[in-house]
Amino acid sequence: MEYFAKYTYFFAMMLYASAFFVMYFKKNIKIYSSIKSIFIAALAVHTISLFSYIILCGYVPMHKRTQYMIPRTWGLSIILVYTWIKYESRLLTKIMIFTVLAMFFIGFPVPAPSEFDVMPGFIGIRPFLWFHIYDISVVLFAYCFCLSIAWFLIKHENSEGNAKSLMKRIHSITLWGFVFFTLSQIAGSAWAIIDFGDYWHWKPMHLMSVAIWMFYGAMVHVKYVSGLSKKVLPVMGTIGFLCVMWWGIYHDFSKVIVGYIKGVLS
Repeated sequence: MEYFAKYTYFFAMMLYASAFFVMYFKKNIKIYSSIKSIFIAALAVHTISLFSYIILCGYVPMHKRTQYMIPRTWGLSIILVYTWIKYESRLLTKIMIFTVLAMFFIGFPVPAPSEFDVMPGFIGIRPFLWFHIYDISVVLFAYCFCLSIAWFLIKHENSEGNAKSLMKRIHSITLWGFVFFTLSQIAGSAWAIIDFGDYWHWKPMHLMSVAIWMFYGAMVHVKYVSGLSKKVLPVMGTIGFLCVMWWGIYHDFSKVIVGYIKGVLS
């Protein structure tokens, strides 16, 4: 059952990848009708994998990079299927599939449920609320990243109407992501006060959280600042998500990275 949870996740990623290659190499309207079925099948398999982890572990995977990418790729996959059904643009779909696969490889290899390494303080409703509200914000920031990349590519093709539509969606999704990220920080502070007696420590995790909050808060206000280039919003949408992903990698391997640097300099 444990390896069923793990390998169904792999199989879901293979389905997303197959849809991507079919879309890229065969531009045929008849083929597009079958891709919808592939997406729905991939999301169904992905959902089975996620719930298998929940049943076996007793909670949604969280805390470690190789664990929390499971619900985040699932959340982005839901948006992927939604955008495929609602919007005609297939460029955005290709970018979103690529982003889902990139998030999968960032979290590779995926452990079996019994291999999860969860801190004792992360068990309970308060850390659950904090971390998974944060997950929602990361999914929205990932979608904002996909919209930003799509804007640059559509702008390069001089498709002005689609570019304006994407710009509005970038701002709207950024706003929602910022709201959920703010809620996650409020929930995290409440948990920290109750369990640890303080809501703030001068640690990299807290400092990076403030940096992300300020960055996306500034991004929300870009629309209302006159004189700025239209490129500022999609540039920030791209950089912001890359920094969030970099932080996930660095935070997991910070001791290894720092130790390696010290060993080279010594």
